[in-house]
Amino acid sequence: MAELIVDTHLHFWDVDRFTYFWLTPEAGILYRNYLPSHVKPEMNRAGVHWGVFVQASHLLEETYWALELADQHPWIAGVVGWVDLADPWVGDTLDALMRFSRFKGVRHLIHEELDDRWLLRSAVQEGLKALAERGLTYDIVALPRHLPYLPEVIARHPTLNFVLDHMAKPPIASRDLDTWQQYLAAVAAFPNVYCKVSGLITEAKPNARITDELKPVIQVGIELFGFNRLMFGSDWPVCLLASSYTEVVSTTREALGDIGEEDQARFWGENAIQCYGLTNARKEASME
Repeated sequence: MAELIVDTHLHFWDVDRFTYFWLTPEAGILYRNYLPSHVKPEMNRAGVHWGVFVQASHLLEETYWALELADQHPWIAGVVGWVDLADPWVGDTLDALMRFSRFKGVRHLIHEELDDRWLLRSAVQEGLKALAERGLTYDIVALPRHLPYLPEVIARHPTLNFVLDHMAKPPIASRDLDTWQQYLAAVAAFPNVYCKVSGLITEAKPNARITDELKPVIQVGIELFGFNRLMFGSDWPVCLLASSYTEVVSTTREALGDIGEEDQARFWGENAIQCYGLTNARKEASME
């Protein structure tokens, strides 16, 4: 096991406090509050030391709430929040958020937009430019249909670290991976793109052996991104639709196969620290 493990994809939500347009009672077990105190015991059991919050709502208030949670729970090493990237004054909003040391980047639920080319809108492009100017990151929550448009977006912002969430949700259940792999390769060609091995378990066939389902997908990720740009993420609590937290960690480790200590360290922690600038995690780990 790696010395330092960072979970780069945790969600917290409070259905009493915020509205999540995608989260309704029909979501079953997901339609309840999920807070840091609910996941930390599971992280401890799995040997995971740090977490990164990732937005779940298009609300600036949620971003500030997550930053408050990070102040209360120092193991939340970073916050990837939401801002309106198309807002002409987005720079001012980012500057205000950057007063919080754990604010690291932004995400927008582009897969909920009717326009698959949303990221290419001129106003959004200006927002991405503002992120790059401030050394922040941008998480892309893409589906396979978005992959053809991403190289154009990324090419315009060579100094911005992009993070591809959930490996762009490969069609694991159907195992029709050829087209996904082809477009993913074009995205991986850009050195400023990191990729999260996250959100995969919920794409597998029910009752399938999860390790067998994940292995070919993760091997594609290793081939295209190498161990310098792959990161672990649990996608908790969404992962609970298919598996427990500890099973996500153990299954990912098994699917990775026999890899060297340096590659383990990069995948489980070092890449996250480098990408998101989680200097607090590295500093505090060195003091233990």
